[in-house]
Amino acid sequence: MIVNRPKFKIVCDVETSGSCPIRNGVISACILVIDEHCNVVDEFIRNVCPPDLTKKWWSLEAQGIHGISYETVQTYMPNDQFCYELLIFLSKYRGESAFDFICHANPSGWFSKTEGWIIVKWFDYNFLEWCFRKAKFKDGTEMVWTMNKVISSSYLISTVKMGKEAGHKKNNLKVWSERIGFDLKHHDPTSDTYCCLEIYKHLRATNENSFGNKLQVGIQEPSGLYNLPGTNEEHATRLI
Repeated sequence: MIVNRPKFKIVCDVETSGSCPIRNGVISACILVIDEHCNVVDEFIRNVCPPDLTKKWWSLEAQGIHGISYETVQTYMPNDQFCYELLIFLSKYRGESAFDFICHANPSGWFSKTEGWIIVKWFDYNFLEWCFRKAKFKDGTEMVWTMNKVISSSYLISTVKMGKEAGHKKNNLKVWSERIGFDLKHHDPTSDTYCCLEIYKHLRATNENSFGNKLQVGIQEPSGLYNLPGTNEEHATRLI
């Protein structure tokens, strides 16, 4: 039985093996549980080996950003274990409704020759969702159905979008860390997540208006993807 608890939110940052959540995956993640006053209640930090990890789809560009090698990722915990442990962790704090999800990200996407631009939810949420799409319980049930009950897909908060709505022209994490005086170790998911939280707190404290940060591009399909009209581009590209 789920008891009524104070409304918690989660703040998340992930590092990935590439830009496409279908053929790539999360390799390192930090998830913070925060209370209604934005105090950190608990943290969940894990390194993950994606189930479909192959040299073919390993991105050297991504490796150049986060500095984690293909060989190192092979030693990390399996994706199924990561997803299961995260569900157990979040179950300690879940109330009557799912967690709101906060990250510092733009929408992301890639081009499909048959469907045009595929626009997905905020980058970190989308990769986390695909972790669960690829994970199964011992009875074969996909974990994503449980994830969707625990983490809200209807209220995804982006501090990038909040910054834009507050009138800031530059909203990347490094600029924000300098703006608020945060000692950032960029592309370390723990440091990035705590920086995201400080940005969220700063924007809430300095802006009286209520931010509505739902992604409103296209129509949500059953697959969880957002579709836009076609384009002449013929390569997979992350939208920045």
